[in-house]
Amino acid sequence: MSVIRGEKPFAKSRRLSARGTSRNRFGVCLENGGLGGYTLSQPSSTLGNDEYAMVFAASSDGSTGRSQEIPPWKWGVVWLMFLATMINYMDRQTMGATAAHIKSDFALLNKGYGDIESAFMYSFATAQLLAGILADRLNMRWLYAGALLLWSAAGFFTGLAETFLVLALCRIVLGLGEAFNWPCAVTIVGRILPRDARSLANGIFHSGASVGAAVTPLLVVLLLQPRDERDADIVSWIRGFTPELLHAWIGGFSWRFIFQLVGSIGLLWAILWFMVVRGPRAEEVNRRSTSSNLAAEAVAPFWSVFRRRKFWIALAVSTTVNVTWHFYRVWLPLILQEDLHYSSHEMLFVFAGFFIAADLGSMAAGYATTRIALSGVPVERARQIVMFGVSALCLLSIPVALIGPTIALPNGSEISSTWIKVPLILLLAAGAMGGFANMFSLGQDVAPEHTGKIVGILGSVPWFLLALLTPQVGALADALGTFAPMLVVVGFVPLLGAVIALAWPRAEHVPKAV
Repeated sequence: MSVIRGEKPFAKSRRLSARGTSRNRFGVCLENGGLGGYTLSQPSSTLGNDEYAMVFAASSDGSTGRSQEIPPWKWGVVWLMFLATMINYMDRQTMGATAAHIKSDFALLNKGYGDIESAFMYSFATAQLLAGILADRLNMRWLYAGALLLWSAAGFFTGLAETFLVLALCRIVLGLGEAFNWPCAVTIVGRILPRDARSLANGIFHSGASVGAAVTPLLVVLLLQPRDERDADIVSWIRGFTPELLHAWIGGFSWRFIFQLVGSIGLLWAILWFMVVRGPRAEEVNRRSTSSNLAAEAVAPFWSVFRRRKFWIALAVSTTVNVTWHFYRVWLPLILQEDLHYSSHEMLFVFAGFFIAADLGSMAAGYATTRIALSGVPVERARQIVMFGVSALCLLSIPVALIGPTIALPNGSEISSTWIKVPLILLLAAGAMGGFANMFSLGQDVAPEHTGKIVGILGSVPWFLLALLTPQVGALADALGTFAPMLVVVGFVPLLGAVIALAWPRAEHVPKAV
């Protein structure tokens, strides 16, 4: 006899006989032999179709769809993936945080710097296709750790690069390894957590990206040698708050050392991962998913997903979210320095604030979606509401681009526009990162048994587009002498994705028992 995992919330339900049925306190008939050992039918009139699916959605291992039933170790795995994503972005964003130094050492214009980022993007896009396939087939415990160690090694050796070719090669290998993070993490979330908990879990693990990206510029501020007098003043100010024993470390290192330091962190994570994910936990992480609603989907061939409207909507949303976010990830440091005239160290403080705000936006978007859904709003509608909210924040890039360096006051005096632009930048950061939580949830709902491959495609296509666009953005900025037109255009991109998401089909009705 199959037993529902986590029966406590349904304490009023009677146990099922080998061939019998029972009715739980929500008025839903459970018949032996369906999802996780039971077939669900005859929803109560007190529950809407989406609530019904959310409460009783079950994966092939029989886990129910209630967030409060989740064992603590599963959230521990989510936080481990948060740390992996943080390390991922630290290795990636060390390039952005030291961009001015690298451009100077390698004599690069914005176009040349865009070419380096483009090499990473082509590699990342190509590897995501492979990563999605392998995530559905290989041992996830070893695959995830191996990918992290590969990209950490690539980050370390970037600090040893002496030529443009070697620098580009290191970024290519970095992209190969980093591409596995999201297919692996999203697949694991889909395997170990119920549907109503996934937006929050996606928001948590993906917020590691913004935490890592925020920590990196602060680390660079502490360690990197100053380039000019304003940077030297900041280093002196920091030393005033630290013990004299540390003064030799503050502002005492080249950009190369920082790459090597960050690249070494991955080894510590791998040790922790193998300590936590082992035994029965590893078995559940490695167990392939099946559909939570229709048993027929569990045996559907992968190519059938291309005939589903959900897939193309998820791809469109993924493209708009990724294009927006990675525009800021790549170009914001240079926008702050070249358009807004920040010094290298001043830029790093704003850059760190950008990613802290993005982290809060990612978690807030996931939490808001979960809370709205649990209040009785269908899951699909909750996602759409949050997507429009974060899209509205992204429109704030327009005043950032159009407001001049100073603002005239009614009394005829002028003030710096920094006090207005920086808060706007922080708000649009929350919006740009906030789109990811529900983007991943859409990918998980297309065909749960093929989550890894789907997420690989949803990530790969935008990255190929980004690889094509990034050098052109750099060339256009060189020609115009400003990034302002691109800031205006990118502000509308998430809104386009939110509009497309309105076409997502409603949850299917569950037929009543005859």
